[in-house]
Amino acid sequence: MKRWLVLPLMAFFALSFFLACSDDDDSEKITEEKIRIEAYLKISPYQYVALDNGLYYHKLEDGNGIKPINGDFVVFSYTGRTLTNSVFDTNILDTANLYKIYKKSTFYAPLFMPLIHPNYPNRRLIRGVEEGLKNMQEGESARFIIPFSLGYGSSSFSSLPAYSTLIFDIKLEKVVKDPVEYETTVIENYISSKHPTILAKPEDFYFIEIKEG
Repeated sequence: MKRWLVLPLMAFFALSFFLACSDDDDSEKITEEKIRIEAYLKISPYQYVALDNGLYYHKLEDGNGIKPINGDFVVFSYTGRTLTNSVFDTNILDTANLYKIYKKSTFYAPLFMPLIHPNYPNRRLIRGVEEGLKNMQEGESARFIIPFSLGYGSSSFSSLPAYSTLIFDIKLEKVVKDPVEYETTVIENYISSKHPTILAKPEDFYFIEIKEG
C-alpha cells in the first residue's frame, strides 16, 4: 500500500473508533440518567406524565389560552434547577434573591422569545424548554423534567456539569402572534404609566432623561 494512503486510513479508523466510543459513552449516560429519573419520580410529590418527546410533565396551574406553535413568540417566566433541587437560573427577581444567584447583569423580567421562527433560525432556547412551552396553554404553569439530550447534552453550562438532567418551572404568560404589535403596545403602556406627558408614537425612538447630567 502506498504511503500516502496510510495516513488517511489511519485517521478514518481513529475517527470511527472515537465515534463508537462516544456512542457507547452516551448510551451509558442515558441508562444512568433513566435510573436517576425513575428514582426521583418515586420520591417526588408530583405526578408526572411522560411525553412522547422525552419530557416529563406536571401541570402546576391551569391555563385557558391557546398553545404556542413554531413561529409564535412567547412571554414566560422560568426557574431552572437540578434533580438535587439546586437552582442555577431564573428570570424571577425574588427567586434569584432567595437562592442567592442574583446577578447585576441580569434583567429580571419575563422573557419575550420566538419559538422556531423563519426569521430567527438559530435556536434561542434549549430544546426541552421549547418543547415544554408548546405543550402548555397560555396562562398555565408547569414543571418539566428535561433529560440531558433535550438540555445542554454533553456540554457544561454555567455551574452545570455535562449530561445534567434539568427541572424547569415555567409560567407561560402570553402567546404572541404579532411581535411588532405586541412590542408597540408594551411601549405605549409603559410610557403612559411612567411618563404620561409624552405622546407615544410607534415609529419614534424615545430618550427619557432620568437625571440631568
